[in-house]
Amino acid sequence: MALQFTQWHFTLVNGISIHSMALHFSQWHFTSVNGALFHPMALYFTQWHLTSVNGTSIHSMALHFSQWHFNSLNGTSVQSMALHFGQWRFIPPNGTSIQSMAL
Repeated sequence: MALQFTQWHFTLVNGISIHSMALHFSQWHFTSVNGALFHPMALYFTQWHLTSVNGTSIHSMALHFSQWHFNSLNGTSVQSMALHFGQWRFIPPNGTSIQSMAL
């Protein structure tokens, strides 16, 4: 059930590319602007920072995750039209489609 995010690139619409150096998404912390940590249960990502375990902070310059692209290493691009994380579809390189209800 674990999604290996080493196979993915996160690319903002303005062209900034962020590659996950972590082996699993569980190695990332989601930190809200008020400092709280949480385990995502299909919540809105508008107010959150993505912070890797090495301390690098990644803030979404867009206010909604609908403005992000998830690009796999095979070049497949998936863009969500939804604001809710539970409505994203993740397509790993083997072609299997995973609907994330909670990550």
